[in-house]
Amino acid sequence: MTFKDYWKEKAAKRRKGWASKFKRLSEVGGELEYFRNMAFFPLDYSGPFNFDNYKKAHYTMNNPIMRWRQMDFSFSESGLRAALEAEGAEIDSFKMVVSRRSIKGKQAPESNKGWKTYPCMNPKKRDRYETMYRAWLKRMYEICTDVEIVHLTYGQVTMTIHRYSTEGMPFGYYELNPCEQLTEAYFLLHEADFYTLNTATLLMEVAAEWELRQDEFLYYAKRWKIRTMEAFTTDSIELKMWSEKKLQKKIPEYIAKGYNLDKIIEQVCRPWKVAIKKYIEAVTEREEQVPYSKFDPYHFNVEDYIKNPLRLFFDREGLREAKIWKSEGTCYDICMEFKGYQAGHNSIKRLFYPNTHYPMCGIPIPEWTPLIAIAEYLKAMPKLSQQLEETIATVHHIYDLLKQ
Repeated sequence: MTFKDYWKEKAAKRRKGWASKFKRLSEVGGELEYFRNMAFFPLDYSGPFNFDNYKKAHYTMNNPIMRWRQMDFSFSESGLRAALEAEGAEIDSFKMVVSRRSIKGKQAPESNKGWKTYPCMNPKKRDRYETMYRAWLKRMYEICTDVEIVHLTYGQVTMTIHRYSTEGMPFGYYELNPCEQLTEAYFLLHEADFYTLNTATLLMEVAAEWELRQDEFLYYAKRWKIRTMEAFTTDSIELKMWSEKKLQKKIPEYIAKGYNLDKIIEQVCRPWKVAIKKYIEAVTEREEQVPYSKFDPYHFNVEDYIKNPLRLFFDREGLREAKIWKSEGTCYDICMEFKGYQAGHNSIKRLFYPNTHYPMCGIPIPEWTPLIAIAEYLKAMPKLSQQLEETIATVHHIYDLLKQ
């Protein structure tokens, strides 16, 4: 089996579990950051994780990064690069850097890892590994004289290999972090273990793993947004219209600036426009990841578009009473009426008019606005427009008094 076939099969199984995993995580966490942490949960923190599984999955007769010449060892970039190319890797993103230093007479460094705490992790396993690793590293500094450090970059990940060796001895000991972005612990390997480890396919797997984790988080993020916004309907629109006290203060200021009545109404309607615009944008985002019918009369003959899909969609959504027609001689070309109130849409400018009595209050809406956003607005339009018109009536009254 090629690496690509192996990973395609493995990734497909993982993807099948995302829906149930999201449901399970939703019962515990509520913030987006929680889903991010779970999507990028470290490989070595989970209970059933075992490094030996990677050794079995990436077994080879000869590790391509190793080169032996007359019992003299070296890391081979050309060997690893050739193995990656043979597996169909995108070699342009590959980079290898090797350094070497003496550790003779030096003390093993203290751990500089700030072990994070995650839900569902096994702290006892974590502590046992840390104790074992500290003892192993201390032993390496006691019996070895040199360490070679290899940084392998591929895609968006970095693999790090440390090879501890003793002067005059051909063989060494290895610690290998397969993915700095997802693993805090190391594989601890003898020479024979490392010799049969396929570094090329392991590097490709951790790079693919990182990309899959990104897809997983995106999956969670989209459904988290849908879940948090699915209750966002027209009932959620908060119309905080200006109070009469504020109108009595602001209208004289507008008159002093030379605003006519239409200009004043446009200013007063700003909170109303903003609330409806936010509603339409939120519903659009809510529906973004599910199939929906797009409100897009721009690319169609308006009369045909009104018949299908607009009329058919509104009927299915309980808006059989709504009237829809092509309007001429106005700033909008589609007019929609429900229970005595009207909304309009300009297909060329993509402006939506929540109340056609006030054409100065057009709202730009997203190009991919779903029909359900328009349908839900029409259902709430009578109530919302009544609130608006009560405010406008107060504006007329104050304006007339000031103009007398």
